[in-house]
Amino acid sequence: MTQSTQRAKWKIIIWSVVLVALLVLFFGGTGPEGFAHDKRRIVTVAILFAAGFGAFYIMLGVTRRKKEGGLNRDERDEMFESKAAGVTLGIVLTYVYLLCLALWAYFQDAGSVPAGWMWFLAYSTIFLGMIVHGIFTLLLAAGKVGNG
Repeated sequence: MTQSTQRAKWKIIIWSVVLVALLVLFFGGTGPEGFAHDKRRIVTVAILFAAGFGAFYIMLGVTRRKKEGGLNRDERDEMFESKAAGVTLGIVLTYVYLLCLALWAYFQDAGSVPAGWMWFLAYSTIFLGMIVHGIFTLLLAAGKVGNG
């Protein structure tokens, strides 16, 4: 197993757990409309965000160590991660665009989008980007997409 595939698997796991927790926290309680006024949920999501990045950076450190017979990194890893980054950018930009349009259409008659949705857009964009990058790194490495 290469370093990029090992990291991609852990990236998907870490950020999927964080995303599910965000969804529970965001849509639970008073829901999206009350999120911006609920300091407890805002702080909990911020701690979740920090924990996700903490786990991510620990994973980077652990997978950086090359053990005998362990993880190797070569130019193919760089190619997979670079191509995955390009695909990820397109998917994340499309997600932001479509979510913004959907929120505008849904709340158009109200005259404004509740501020809680901006929190959701910010956090979910980061989490989605991490997950999609991991998925496409694995797909490229497995030769399932592109010319891996």
